[in-house]
Amino acid sequence: MNSSSSWQPAVKPGSMPVYDQALAYIEADAAALRKKMEEIKQSGEAQEEYLDALEIVSEINRPSVRAQFTKGEYDLSQPVFRHLREQAWRLGGALERLVERIQLMHVLPDVAPSITPTVDLEVFFGEGAGIGDHGGSGGSVHPGVFLDPALVRTDFLPQTREAPMIRATVFHKDTRKYTIMLVDPDAPCEDSQSFKTYVHWLVTDVPLSLREQTIPSGHAHKLAYVPPHPQCGTPYHRYTMLLFEQQSETPVGDVARDGVQVQAYAEQNGLALRGIHFWRCAPSP
Repeated sequence: MNSSSSWQPAVKPGSMPVYDQALAYIEADAAALRKKMEEIKQSGEAQEEYLDALEIVSEINRPSVRAQFTKGEYDLSQPVFRHLREQAWRLGGALERLVERIQLMHVLPDVAPSITPTVDLEVFFGEGAGIGDHGGSGGSVHPGVFLDPALVRTDFLPQTREAPMIRATVFHKDTRKYTIMLVDPDAPCEDSQSFKTYVHWLVTDVPLSLREQTIPSGHAHKLAYVPPHPQCGTPYHRYTMLLFEQQSETPVGDVARDGVQVQAYAEQNGLALRGIHFWRCAPSP
């Protein structure tokens, strides 16, 4: 199905009158709301947010719209699909699992003091159905799972030698600049006999919008990607991907790889944390 116009009712018309009446009622309600939207537009008093809300209400109960969204054949520039996508992320379990794991595994406050995610940040290594708690051949990495840091691909886990693919689903219409930072808060520090934060990757000025969700091809990196390399004798490492919205026109400053203070760096450069993700790697036996 490529559009709502190709949708066909699940029940053959005429075989269940109550179903036909329900569809007719939904379509009549949608038509009435669309008429109201046109009247508001013609009055010259149209407010974009209010019109978007009316469009969502007019479309959200239509079975054809729901079917399109379920199949993943939708355009986020349309308010109803943007609403359904954000609703699925916030209420479908993905955000709850992320928040639970960054708290249980102390990513908060070890990496950042707090966060209220507004961007669905996904990390992909290789291709496949996804990498969960019980492994996987590639694809989207579930937060907190273990990946093999070996440079050679195994039968169960993809190599992490190459930088992952990032997909950031934002829910604002305009294009904004973001900074992506990958850090390891569990790098050993011999001087303090404790741990320090090591920056594995830093990319600034990444344009993100409803249509732009990845790092553009050929985009310059402020710090090139360094693959995970948990040192022997240390516990597992939490490799944490941070997505900051740049709130200043001033260029984001440089940072040393070793011993960075993430919160201080963000404050100095006008960076607001909008998305987070992490995975774990253990030292090779």
